[in-house]
Amino acid sequence: MEDEELFDSLFESLSHGVRRKILELIVEEGPLSYTAILNKTDLKPGTLNYHLEKMKILFDVEGGLYKASEQGLKAYNVLKSFHGLKPAGIKFNPLSFLDLFAKPSLAFKLATKGSTIHILSSIIVGIFSIVLSLYSGISGLQLFLNLSFPIIWIVLAGRYLYKGKSTLGTVICYPATFQPLVAFSLINMCKPYLIVMGLLKVEYLLFIIDIVLPKLFFAWFFILILLLAKETLGLNSSQAFVCCAFSIAISNVLLDALEAKMFLVG
Repeated sequence: MEDEELFDSLFESLSHGVRRKILELIVEEGPLSYTAILNKTDLKPGTLNYHLEKMKILFDVEGGLYKASEQGLKAYNVLKSFHGLKPAGIKFNPLSFLDLFAKPSLAFKLATKGSTIHILSSIIVGIFSIVLSLYSGISGLQLFLNLSFPIIWIVLAGRYLYKGKSTLGTVICYPATFQPLVAFSLINMCKPYLIVMGLLKVEYLLFIIDIVLPKLFFAWFFILILLLAKETLGLNSSQAFVCCAFSIAISNVLLDALEAKMFLVG
Protein backbone atom coordinates (compact mmCIF):
# COMPACT_ATOMS: atom_id res chain seq x y z
CA MET A 1 0.00 0.00 0.00
CA GLU A 2 1.31 3.47 -0.94
CA ASP A 3 2.05 5.93 1.86
CA GLU A 4 -0.81 8.23 0.83
CA GLU A 5 -3.30 5.36 0.76
CA LEU A 6 -2.05 4.16 4.13
CA PHE A 7 -2.47 7.64 5.61
CA ASP A 8 -6.01 7.93 4.23
CA SER A 9 -6.91 4.53 5.66
CA LEU A 10 -5.50 5.38 9.10
CA PHE A 11 -7.26 8.75 9.13
CA GLU A 12 -10.59 7.14 8.25
CA SER A 13 -10.05 4.49 10.90
CA LEU A 14 -9.35 7.01 13.67
CA SER A 15 -11.80 9.72 12.65
CA HIS A 16 -14.65 8.33 14.74
CA GLY A 17 -14.80 8.04 18.52
CA VAL A 18 -16.34 4.57 18.42
CA ARG A 19 -13.46 3.27 16.29
CA ARG A 20 -10.94 4.77 18.67
CA LYS A 21 -12.68 3.01 21.56
CA ILE A 22 -12.68 -0.30 19.65
CA LEU A 23 -8.97 0.09 18.90
CA GLU A 24 -8.17 0.73 22.57
CA LEU A 25 -10.16 -2.35 23.58
CA ILE A 26 -8.39 -4.58 21.06
CA VAL A 27 -4.91 -3.34 22.05
CA GLU A 28 -5.39 -3.19 25.82
CA GLU A 29 -7.60 -6.24 26.37
CA GLY A 30 -7.10 -8.28 23.21
CA PRO A 31 -7.09 -10.62 21.55
CA LEU A 32 -10.89 -10.34 21.75
CA SER A 33 -13.69 -12.27 20.11
CA TYR A 34 -16.39 -10.52 18.09
CA THR A 35 -18.89 -11.21 20.89
CA ALA A 36 -16.57 -9.69 23.50
CA ILE A 37 -16.17 -6.51 21.44
CA LEU A 38 -19.94 -6.37 20.93
CA ASN A 39 -20.59 -6.67 24.67
CA LYS A 40 -17.93 -4.16 25.69
CA THR A 41 -19.06 -1.49 23.20
CA ASP A 42 -22.85 -1.99 23.56
CA LEU A 43 -23.20 -1.61 19.80
CA LYS A 44 -25.66 -3.37 17.55
CA PRO A 45 -24.11 -6.02 15.28
CA GLY A 46 -24.78 -3.99 12.15
CA THR A 47 -23.15 -0.88 13.62
CA LEU A 48 -20.14 -2.82 14.88
CA ASN A 49 -19.70 -4.51 11.51
CA TYR A 50 -19.71 -1.10 9.81
CA HIS A 51 -16.99 0.29 12.09
CA LEU A 52 -14.88 -2.87 11.89
CA GLU A 53 -14.97 -2.66 8.10
CA LYS A 54 -13.82 0.98 8.23
CA MET A 55 -10.92 0.18 10.57
CA LYS A 56 -9.88 -3.23 9.24
CA ILE A 57 -6.33 -1.99 8.60
CA LEU A 58 -5.87 -1.71 12.38
CA PHE A 59 -6.41 -5.35 13.32
CA ASP A 60 -5.83 -8.93 12.26
CA VAL A 61 -8.26 -11.80 12.85
CA GLU A 62 -6.77 -15.14 13.88
CA GLY A 63 -8.93 -18.02 15.02
CA GLY A 64 -11.92 -15.73 15.43
CA LEU A 65 -9.98 -13.36 17.70
CA TYR A 66 -9.27 -9.72 16.89
CA LYS A 67 -5.78 -8.46 17.71
CA ALA A 68 -3.99 -5.24 16.80
CA SER A 69 -1.96 -5.18 13.60
CA GLU A 70 1.32 -3.31 13.30
CA GLN A 71 -0.58 -0.30 11.95
CA GLY A 72 -3.05 -0.66 14.81
CA LEU A 73 -0.31 -0.45 17.43
CA LYS A 74 1.14 2.63 15.73
CA ALA A 75 -2.31 4.21 15.66
CA TYR A 76 -2.77 3.38 19.34
CA ASN A 77 0.50 5.15 20.14
CA VAL A 78 -0.82 8.20 18.30
CA LEU A 79 -4.00 8.11 20.38
CA LYS A 80 -1.99 7.97 23.60
CA SER A 81 0.43 10.68 22.51
CA PHE A 82 -2.01 13.30 21.26
CA HIS A 83 -4.81 14.70 23.38
CA GLY A 84 -8.08 13.95 21.63
CA LEU A 85 -6.31 13.80 18.24
CA LYS A 86 -6.13 17.60 18.28
CA PRO A 87 -3.10 19.45 16.89
CA ALA A 88 -2.48 21.08 20.26
CA GLY A 89 0.72 19.18 20.82
CA ILE A 90 1.99 16.03 22.37
CA LYS A 91 0.67 14.99 25.74
CA PHE A 92 3.12 13.08 27.88
CA ASN A 93 1.28 10.70 30.17
CA PRO A 94 3.46 9.64 33.13
CA LEU A 95 0.80 7.13 34.17
CA SER A 96 1.94 4.98 31.23
CA PHE A 97 4.79 3.97 33.56
CA LEU A 98 2.24 1.92 35.50
CA ASP A 99 1.57 -0.24 32.44
CA LEU A 100 4.67 -2.26 33.36
CA PHE A 101 2.95 -3.36 36.56
CA ALA A 102 -0.75 -3.35 35.63
CA LYS A 103 -0.51 -4.32 31.94
CA PRO A 104 2.99 -5.73 31.30
CA SER A 105 1.90 -7.47 28.10
CA LEU A 106 0.71 -4.16 26.65
CA ALA A 107 3.84 -2.35 27.86
CA PHE A 108 6.13 -4.89 26.16
CA LYS A 109 4.09 -4.70 22.97
CA LEU A 110 4.26 -0.90 22.82
CA ALA A 111 7.93 -0.72 23.79
CA THR A 112 8.85 -2.92 20.83
CA LYS A 113 6.96 -0.49 18.60
CA GLY A 114 9.08 2.42 19.85
CA SER A 115 6.98 3.88 22.69
CA THR A 116 9.50 6.11 24.48
CA ILE A 117 7.76 6.14 27.85
CA HIS A 118 7.58 2.34 27.97
CA ILE A 119 11.21 1.94 26.93
CA LEU A 120 12.33 4.44 29.57
CA SER A 121 10.12 2.77 32.16
CA SER A 122 11.78 -0.57 31.49
CA ILE A 123 15.25 0.92 31.85
CA ILE A 124 14.33 2.75 35.07
CA VAL A 125 12.83 -0.38 36.64
CA GLY A 126 15.94 -2.36 35.70
CA ILE A 127 18.38 0.17 37.13
CA PHE A 128 16.38 0.63 40.34
CA SER A 129 16.08 -3.13 40.85
CA ILE A 130 19.80 -3.74 40.40
CA VAL A 131 20.86 -0.85 42.64
CA LEU A 132 18.44 -1.92 45.38
CA SER A 133 19.59 -5.54 45.11
CA LEU A 134 23.25 -4.60 45.46
CA TYR A 135 22.43 -2.31 48.38
CA SER A 136 20.55 -5.14 50.11
CA GLY A 137 23.71 -7.26 50.08
CA ILE A 138 23.29 -9.49 47.02
CA SER A 139 26.60 -10.28 45.33
CA GLY A 140 27.18 -8.38 42.10
CA LEU A 141 28.48 -11.48 40.31
CA GLN A 142 25.58 -13.60 41.52
CA LEU A 143 23.12 -10.95 40.39
CA PHE A 144 24.78 -10.62 36.98
CA LEU A 145 24.69 -14.38 36.36
CA ASN A 146 21.07 -14.80 37.46
CA LEU A 147 19.92 -11.92 35.28
CA SER A 148 22.04 -12.78 32.24
CA PHE A 149 21.38 -16.50 31.81
CA PRO A 150 17.57 -16.42 31.40
CA ILE A 151 17.52 -13.78 28.66
CA ILE A 152 20.34 -15.46 26.73
CA TRP A 153 18.48 -18.77 26.55
CA ILE A 154 15.09 -17.17 25.87
CA VAL A 155 16.51 -15.28 22.90
CA LEU A 156 18.35 -18.33 21.55
CA ALA A 157 15.31 -20.59 21.93
CA GLY A 158 12.95 -18.05 20.44
CA ARG A 159 15.15 -17.33 17.45
CA TYR A 160 16.31 -20.83 16.59
CA LEU A 161 13.40 -23.01 17.72
CA TYR A 162 10.56 -20.83 16.49
CA LYS A 163 12.18 -18.27 14.17
CA GLY A 164 11.04 -15.42 16.39
CA LYS A 165 11.19 -11.76 15.48
CA SER A 166 14.12 -9.40 16.07
CA THR A 167 15.48 -9.76 19.59
CA LEU A 168 16.26 -6.07 20.09
CA GLY A 169 12.84 -5.44 21.63
CA THR A 170 13.32 -8.43 23.93
CA VAL A 171 16.60 -7.07 25.26
CA ILE A 172 15.19 -3.55 25.66
CA CYS A 173 12.17 -4.76 27.62
CA TYR A 174 13.96 -7.40 29.70
CA PRO A 175 14.90 -5.04 32.59
CA ALA A 176 11.18 -4.57 33.26
CA THR A 177 11.02 -8.22 34.35
CA PHE A 178 13.31 -7.44 37.30
CA GLN A 179 10.32 -6.23 39.34
CA PRO A 180 10.40 -9.21 41.76
CA LEU A 181 13.96 -8.21 42.69
CA VAL A 182 12.61 -5.07 44.31
CA ALA A 183 10.32 -7.01 46.65
CA PHE A 184 13.02 -9.62 47.34
CA SER A 185 15.61 -6.95 48.16
CA LEU A 186 13.24 -5.04 50.43
CA ILE A 187 12.57 -8.22 52.41
CA ASN A 188 16.32 -8.86 52.73
CA MET A 189 16.78 -5.32 54.00
CA CYS A 190 13.92 -5.65 56.49
CA LYS A 191 15.02 -8.99 57.96
CA PRO A 192 17.48 -7.52 60.54
CA TYR A 193 14.78 -5.18 61.84
CA LEU A 194 12.28 -8.02 62.07
CA ILE A 195 14.83 -10.03 64.07
CA VAL A 196 15.43 -7.11 66.44
CA MET A 197 11.67 -6.72 66.91
CA GLY A 198 11.43 -10.43 67.66
CA LEU A 199 9.04 -11.11 64.79
CA LEU A 200 11.26 -13.70 63.12
CA LYS A 201 11.04 -15.97 66.16
CA VAL A 202 7.59 -16.96 64.97
CA GLU A 203 8.04 -20.18 63.01
CA TYR A 204 5.33 -19.60 60.42
CA LEU A 205 6.70 -16.14 59.60
CA LEU A 206 10.13 -17.63 58.92
CA PHE A 207 8.52 -20.20 56.66
CA ILE A 208 6.68 -17.50 54.71
CA ILE A 209 9.72 -15.27 54.27
CA ASP A 210 12.29 -17.96 53.47
CA ILE A 211 10.21 -20.51 51.58
CA VAL A 212 6.87 -19.19 50.34
CA LEU A 213 7.77 -15.69 49.18
CA PRO A 214 10.78 -16.71 47.03
CA LYS A 215 8.51 -19.21 45.23
CA LEU A 216 5.94 -16.50 44.62
CA PHE A 217 8.64 -14.15 43.34
CA PHE A 218 9.88 -16.86 40.97
CA ALA A 219 6.32 -17.33 39.64
CA TRP A 220 6.06 -13.55 39.19
CA PHE A 221 9.35 -13.47 37.27
CA PHE A 222 8.34 -16.45 35.11
CA ILE A 223 5.04 -14.82 34.15
CA LEU A 224 6.87 -11.63 33.18
CA ILE A 225 9.44 -13.39 30.99
CA LEU A 226 6.63 -15.45 29.45
CA LEU A 227 4.80 -12.27 28.44
CA LEU A 228 8.10 -10.78 27.29
CA ALA A 229 8.84 -13.71 24.98
CA LYS A 230 5.32 -13.75 23.61
CA GLU A 231 5.05 -10.04 22.83
CA THR A 232 8.59 -9.21 21.71
CA LEU A 233 9.49 -12.38 19.81
CA GLY A 234 6.06 -12.77 18.22
CA LEU A 235 5.43 -16.22 19.70
CA ASN A 236 2.16 -17.83 20.71
CA SER A 237 1.56 -18.77 24.35
CA SER A 238 2.74 -22.38 24.08
CA GLN A 239 5.91 -21.40 22.18
CA ALA A 240 6.69 -18.69 24.73
CA PHE A 241 6.16 -21.18 27.58
CA VAL A 242 8.55 -23.69 26.00
CA CYS A 243 11.23 -21.02 25.51
CA CYS A 244 10.93 -19.78 29.10
CA ALA A 245 10.81 -23.27 30.63
CA PHE A 246 13.87 -24.26 28.58
CA SER A 247 15.65 -21.08 29.67
CA ILE A 248 14.90 -21.63 33.36
CA ALA A 249 15.95 -25.30 33.20
CA ILE A 250 19.31 -24.54 31.54
CA SER A 251 19.92 -21.57 33.84
CA ASN A 252 19.17 -23.77 36.85
CA VAL A 253 21.78 -26.33 35.84
CA LEU A 254 24.46 -23.72 35.12
CA LEU A 255 23.82 -21.65 38.24
CA ASP A 256 23.74 -24.74 40.45
CA ALA A 257 27.13 -25.72 39.04
CA LEU A 258 28.44 -22.23 39.81
CA GLU A 259 26.74 -22.20 43.24
CA ALA A 260 25.18 -18.86 42.36
CA LYS A 261 21.49 -19.72 42.09
CA MET A 262 18.84 -17.21 43.21
CA PHE A 263 15.04 -17.38 43.37
CA LEU A 264 14.76 -16.01 39.81
CA VAL A 265 15.41 -19.44 38.33
CA GLY A 266 13.29 -21.42 40.77
